[in-house]
Amino acid sequence: MAVNTNNVSSEHQSTSVPEQSILEVYFVALGQYNYDRAKELVEKEREVVRSQSNYSTWVSMLSMLSRLAVAEKNYASLTYLNPKWLFGKKEQSMRLTYTGLVTDLSSFEINGPGQPGAVQQINSFLSHICKQIHNFCEARAETVEFYDKLCPMVNQRTDVDYGELLSIVDRLTATHGDHFHHPLLSPIKQCFTLELEVLQSLLKAHHHMLDWLFLPTLLQLHNVHSKLENLGANIRFKEGKKSGVAIPSKTVGVPPLYQWLARFKAAQVSKFSLYFYGSLCKQADLKGHLSNLLIDYRAKIIAFHKKADAMNVSLVYDTNNAKEVFKGHGYHHPDSPHEVPTGLDSYPAIFSYPEEKPPIKLWPMVVMLLNSKAAELTDLDRVIYSFDKTQSMTYFVTRLEGRFSLVVIFNFKKSERDSYIKLFMQEMNLNLRGSNMFAGLGQKS
Repeated sequence: MAVNTNNVSSEHQSTSVPEQSILEVYFVALGQYNYDRAKELVEKEREVVRSQSNYSTWVSMLSMLSRLAVAEKNYASLTYLNPKWLFGKKEQSMRLTYTGLVTDLSSFEINGPGQPGAVQQINSFLSHICKQIHNFCEARAETVEFYDKLCPMVNQRTDVDYGELLSIVDRLTATHGDHFHHPLLSPIKQCFTLELEVLQSLLKAHHHMLDWLFLPTLLQLHNVHSKLENLGANIRFKEGKKSGVAIPSKTVGVPPLYQWLARFKAAQVSKFSLYFYGSLCKQADLKGHLSNLLIDYRAKIIAFHKKADAMNVSLVYDTNNAKEVFKGHGYHHPDSPHEVPTGLDSYPAIFSYPEEKPPIKLWPMVVMLLNSKAAELTDLDRVIYSFDKTQSMTYFVTRLEGRFSLVVIFNFKKSERDSYIKLFMQEMNLNLRGSNMFAGLGQKS
């Protein structure tokens, strides 16, 4: 993100000190993900002034700034989410790194020497900046804790409470949004704010998608796109683009945290294209757009349908006790009257292939399976098999998450152990499950 350093010092021009220029360059470097440059800058300055007695406060602060640059680099790399063992001991957690800085910065503020004249002015200024950095490190420690919370959820076989996750991000924004407001810190404040705003919109989009709300989901995904562009303004991307946002190239300097956010967004767009295909299919050149997605789910379903000789593949939405009355695909005026679906209609297929609507005569069996096997389907890894002897029809069912289930129907008997079918069901389940994206946090992108 480009930062205008001409405006950085407007708040404190009257109390300008020599150290200010070093701090300006340092924080701009952090805001541009150039952590090595920031560290090198403060270490060189420390070597220059460390022997001068009047600069003891500044030397101490430079040491902490060097530690902060290392912490920020590790934070953006996400390696702390997959800690290594060295000499039989686990690496220090990232949260402890930031809380350690918080402790040291608190001591610095309290023990700063109060000498007269110019030195007192410098120390007063540095103490104020340290307080701001102290607040920033507190915010970082809590953000690290949030990412630590996300990682294990990839192995969760039941629904993730995305409302709870969103409330945590909202609290982080409300608590820390204005706690490090000094103009010198504006580059890292902008990055911190944008990162949380991207997370908020990603979680809101997913939350709306689970309620099958087309327009609110679309608006949040558009918001993610805009925020990601601002957050990645200083990153060089490769030419190819996926799902409307550039995927950063794997060159040095591209933060894995940004890569993860971009891929999370791309995964959400791919999912959106399947869940709301009925609304999107009337657009011109939709096939071309779908081919550019991170995952083209429709193409996967078509390929599976042909190879497995399936009769029908459907994505089913359970409308019972839904947040809003189900109105079907397309745009609907919010005040337009719609009856609450009942019976078989309360389990519509929001996507169906090869027909736009699945075979009606088979739907009673599908609904019966979804209800009679509801307890088993709470396990998101479970694939339910059923063969109807009277109609010679085979059914495979798995619940994706929330109110959504994937149903595959064959008009002949298939083996319960058919590896190709089970692999397809499991792969679709894993990819469409929102918590799957949390796996990328603990891995190199």
